Amino acid sequence: MFVFDWAKFLENISAEGRHIVMIRETNSRPIAENIRDQMRYIHPSFMDGTIFFETYPSSVMARACDILIDERDTLGIGLGFLEDEMDMVRNAFHNLNEFEGKFFNGQKDVLPFPAFIVGSGPSLDRDIDFIRENQDRALIISCGTSIRVLLNNGIQPDFHVELENVPLVADLVDALSKQFDLSNIVMLATTTVDPRVAQYFKRVVYYFRSGLASYPLFFQGHESTLTYSTPMVTNLGFSFAQEIGARNLYNFGIDLGARDPEVHHAKDTPYDSGEAVFSGTINQPVPGNFGGIVYSEMVYLWAKQTMEFAINRHSAKGIFYNSSDGIRIEGTVPKLSSTITLNPGPDKQAVVENIYEQFPDYTKSRFEKSWIEYEPRKRMTEFRDQLLKICKTGRPLKPKDQSGDKVSKATKPKRRSSAAARYPLRYLMHVVRALIPGGESPTTEIHYYRGSTFLCMAAVHYYYTRVEDGPDRKKFLEIVREEFTEQVQRIDDRVQEFYDELEPPKISQSNSSPQYSSHTQSG
Repeated sequence: MFVFDWAKFLENISAEGRHIVMIRETNSRPIAENIRDQMRYIHPSFMDGTIFFETYPSSVMARACDILIDERDTLGIGLGFLEDEMDMVRNAFHNLNEFEGKFFNGQKDVLPFPAFIVGSGPSLDRDIDFIRENQDRALIISCGTSIRVLLNNGIQPDFHVELENVPLVADLVDALSKQFDLSNIVMLATTTVDPRVAQYFKRVVYYFRSGLASYPLFFQGHESTLTYSTPMVTNLGFSFAQEIGARNLYNFGIDLGARDPEVHHAKDTPYDSGEAVFSGTINQPVPGNFGGIVYSEMVYLWAKQTMEFAINRHSAKGIFYNSSDGIRIEGTVPKLSSTITLNPGPDKQAVVENIYEQFPDYTKSRFEKSWIEYEPRKRMTEFRDQLLKICKTGRPLKPKDQSGDKVSKATKPKRRSSAAARYPLRYLMHVVRALIPGGESPTTEIHYYRGSTFLCMAAVHYYYTRVEDGPDRKKFLEIVREEFTEQVQRIDDRVQEFYDELEPPKISQSNSSPQYSSHTQSG
């Protein structure tokens, strides 16, 4: 490291648009995770055919490589797609347009109770009596469908959290409201849930879920989100407990797998009654929380990894107990409920009320400020033009294209003459850099384009590497460029149409140009 001119080498590499990343780790897991994250950042669509080269024998590196291969599905997971991003913006628009409640902001008080984060895994059945007997001595957070299990067993959650944007969530809560009084439960949900959900709860707190098209459009500062709150609703419940000051956290029913793959949820859940269908395949053996083998699957393992990140972030601020008979979560202490003894605490209802009242108020003026100042239609068209320029010229965006500032000659990248520079799909690499801007948060427009574009690129790369060089490949490349350019335009057309659905344009009396008002909402 000390006998080579790294500065000059890296400067030339960077100028050519290439990347070298050095990872200083001694354990296989963080090595694999860092490599995976860099692969996703550099180009998530061109991973087919990736080569792993080991310069010398190393059990640590060999294990890291095995992890990458075993968990290869996570390389392309969660890229999103256009219609899903529009659903997120649509739900956020309708949830916030007339909303006058609370929105999430981090709190500094320490919770005078332990927190029970309750999922719907099969081991919840074993611990339900313990939770009922101690419900006055802990803050109870129900996650998704676990609210039904708790209510059916005489347990009222203090907070209920929801993450998914699907209509089924509203349908299930509607059915539940006909059996139980939900008015004393505070609901914390992402702004992207089905807009029908909020009506069943007297007190609602929205948080702004990052990583979605709705976030840069509506967020109220970085404190208004919850980090490590996906991919599952139990991740949201866990992160929320940390952020409201819980220092002793207990996981119940957060199995993220099952000892018997055929029994994947607790009794009294919609999955048990047939109202909801579980589509996962639980077949991957992993270490169990209380020993032995538990079976899991891709999304569950993703959720496990995210929870471990959350634990490491807050490791100095709490003790994390796992009472679930599911998979082992690093950083948690396995703890059977039969060994837990809790002392009485202060008036829990007063504590819940204090937490709720500390959240800031969301008003109509906040919504209008977000929607009007962002100028979503204009920004969408501008970003479309940037992508079309890349497709036409085959060159990356100059810094002035993105910031408006001129670039000195000294900072301009050198023109390349290598084989890599002549790579016929290189313009797609430049599109990737526009979709994954280094050091910058992605805009709403980037989210609209990103997932669907990456999926398209993955198909292009797959077939390009399998079409023989010659007339067929040349024709293939011509078709790709034409179709890709048309897709860039079609995505903009669809989003502009979508914005008109949210906020129908008003035609001015004096001319035929459309006028927009944030007060108009389509029903």
